[in-house]
Order: sequence, then C-alpha cells, then structure tokens
Amino acid sequence: MDAKESWTRYWKTGQTHSCFAGGQPFDNRPVWAGFLDSLPAKARILDLACGAGALTRLAAAHSGGYAVTGVDYADGLPEISGAVLHEGVALEALPFADAGFDAVISQFGLEYADTGRAVPEAARVLRNGGKFAVLAHAADGEAVAAARNRVSRVAGLISEDGPVVLTRAYGHALEKGGAEPAKLEKIISIFHTEAARPQDETTQWALGYLSEIISKHLQFPPPYLYENAQTLLDELTGYVSRLERMDEAAFDSDGIAGLAGQVRAAGLEPEVPVSVSDARGKPVGWWLSAMKS
Repeated sequence: MDAKESWTRYWKTGQTHSCFAGGQPFDNRPVWAGFLDSLPAKARILDLACGAGALTRLAAAHSGGYAVTGVDYADGLPEISGAVLHEGVALEALPFADAGFDAVISQFGLEYADTGRAVPEAARVLRNGGKFAVLAHAADGEAVAAARNRVSRVAGLISEDGPVVLTRAYGHALEKGGAEPAKLEKIISIFHTEAARPQDETTQWALGYLSEIISKHLQFPPPYLYENAQTLLDELTGYVSRLERMDEAAFDSDGIAGLAGQVRAAGLEPEVPVSVSDARGKPVGWWLSAMKS
C-alpha cells in the first residue's frame, strides 16, 4: 500500500484529524485565530495538504466570508460547506494561476511534500501582499512522540512472528487443506501475550477484530480467515506507514530554519519560526508565517 492509498483509506473512514496528542485531537483554533482574523473580507484562501479539512473547516466557518480551496494528494476527501476540495493534487505542481490567492496555509501537511518544490509553488499562487502560514510537526512534539508509541504497540501485532501475520499464514494453509491445529494454538497463545501488554484504541480494535475472525472462521468457507487477516494487516501496515512518515517529516530547529530559508528564497518575507504548544503546554509544532511583498 503506497502513501496515497494509505491516506485515502484513512480519510474515507470519516476521520477529521491525523494529529493526536494526549489521546485527543489537536485543537487548532487558538493557533489560527489571529491569522484568520487578519485577512481581508472575502479573502481567497488555499489550504495545502488539507486532508479531511480540519483547517479548511475552520477557515470556511470564519465570519470573514472567505472563499476557501483545499488540495490534497489523497482521494476520498469530504464535502465541506463553504469550501471546494481538490483530490489528487501534488503540492509541487499546483493547478492554479499565478497570484490567485490572498492567503496560503497548511496545517501538518506541507512538511510531507518536497518543500524545495512546494514552497515556490505556494509563493507563485500567492498575490503580492498575500500571507503565508504553516503549522508543521515538531520532531520533539507531543504528537510525534505519541505516534512513535503507537507504532511500537502495533509492531508486535504485524511482525513476522506476530499474531496477525501468523493468522494470515494459517488461513492460507487452511485454504490449501494443510492447516495444523497446533499452529492455531500457538497463534492463540501469542494473541494472549499481546493482549496482556498496554493497549491503545488501535491495538484494542485490532485484537478484537483478530479474536472475532479466529473464533468465527469455522463458520465460513476457508478463504474467510486469510482474507480478513490480510485486510487487518493492510490496515495496520498503512497505519504504521502514516505515523512513521509523520516522524520523518517533522522538523527540528534546523529543519524549520531550513524551511524559513526556502520561503525567503521563494520571494516571501518570513517571520521567525515559533514553537507551538497545546492546551496542556506540551509542544506540538512549529508556526511559520510570511508575507509576499
């Protein structure tokens, strides 16, 4: 499963956030309120890597009556009142005319792109006097730390000797008529070992799903166990891929300084990057804003 398919499947589940810290979706309203308030009435706003529209919704609901456009490389984006979303759009090649927007924004999205190419594109579609703002993942942030913990919890389920992969193998053997009951007993033993470890909502769901398909597999034709174990493996692999990509994309202080340099090279005048914390005072990301002169 490639990155585009992974994100497409995620957004199609109806999720509106990809960034969680302390077990809760990140509240973006305090971060963006001042910036959105500063824009002129009816401003044309472009939200880069909008995903399911956490930031798009905020901008579209603003009293300024903004015309909001969102773009994302993934498919499966929702419909949002007051906004137009475009699927399958690479930030490195925006399908818009020069100087068509009063503001270009991004929340936990621009850093996933090739910023050396995406930043000049953002500058190109921004009018003179227009504003640019990015909230990007911080390498030492709470959300990235939470992502690492989530990956470590799922890793034991999908390793080569983990219960999901072993269940898939047993299901395949069952289809071929060569399944050994002792192997199923081993899977159940490993399952209980994993279930005894600390869990989050994802691993709880995965273990529940696995328990159900194992307990019911004799009620269905042989392909049932293999196909459902494969589905679970695909979901968990995509989940891990998304979180690992977040970790890779997150900026440390040198990285955000490098992004500010790219913004300057693209013809914008950046402010000094600022660290952003959540309501509990935990670091979440970097804020970088700029203006096109």
